[in-house]
Amino acid sequence: MLNFPNSTATPHEQRIANALGGADAGYPLTHYFRVAEQSGTPINVRIPASALTARRDLTAGVATAGGYLVQTSNIGPASFIEGYPALAGAQVISGLTGPITIPRITTLPATQWIAEGATITESQPTFQQLALTPFWMTMVIDVSRQLSLQNPAAGPILLSIIAEQFRLSLIEVMLGIGGAARPTGLAGIAGTNAVSGASLGASGVRDMAEGVLNAGGRLDRISWFARPAVWKLLNSREYSAGSGRPVADVDGILGRPVYPVSQAPASTLLAVDMSRVVIGIFDGLGAQISVDPYSSTNFRSGVVSYRLMVGVDIGALTPSAVSVATSVT
Repeated sequence: MLNFPNSTATPHEQRIANALGGADAGYPLTHYFRVAEQSGTPINVRIPASALTARRDLTAGVATAGGYLVQTSNIGPASFIEGYPALAGAQVISGLTGPITIPRITTLPATQWIAEGATITESQPTFQQLALTPFWMTMVIDVSRQLSLQNPAAGPILLSIIAEQFRLSLIEVMLGIGGAARPTGLAGIAGTNAVSGASLGASGVRDMAEGVLNAGGRLDRISWFARPAVWKLLNSREYSAGSGRPVADVDGILGRPVYPVSQAPASTLLAVDMSRVVIGIFDGLGAQISVDPYSSTNFRSGVVSYRLMVGVDIGALTPSAVSVATSVT
């Protein structure tokens, strides 16, 4: 709305302004239009040059030109990860803003038993670094204003959809081999235990568990991951001849839970001590959900865009606490 000081009005226009409320105040342009319409008297209003100065539209896409006005919600990673069985036990490091390195021990120093007066032999641990770098997981969902008005629960439903997709995508990259713009997952990191998946049976899964245990893992922390087709194959294969017990059952494998997830690599079975898995969450407080109703296209069509954007990386403090059987048949 433009306000015009009295000094810009002609005497005729000022008389009209005086009739509206006095000579000492400026009036919005709409007031002049209303008086002209009611009195039937045409008026001319001079617009100050300053009102014609070019100004750029505010946009949500430019932070300093309106983007900082866009509503943003930061959802902590605990909202997505905690309580989700397939990710239970993993170490989540949140609040990261840039690449980090975590020291890890690859060889422990040896303890010794010596006789009285004997010399102790020096033993040194060997260290490496686990590097975490953000890889960006994103999603955009457009919601019409009509849907939001007709269903007040659309917001919570949308949030649950975003949370579920975040978890599924996180499992996919955690178990996978990595790729363009994706973290290298457990099936792709160096130093894991490789077990043949050919005719995989009781002996093979015992070898996989043994590899995790030899790396200092604990049997009560092992989780098994495979696609449903691999679980079905192992569920139809006897643990030992005549036992009537399948290799993979509803109770899991070797008494530990198995998660048949379609996000696992094809024809692959993984045994993982989840306490040795690190999930890095970047972007401040965690997953960032931005709500943008202001872009020119959305504003004119009554659509609100919800964008999920969160930096993630996956690592293993002890790669050998992961066993991988590929080409499972």
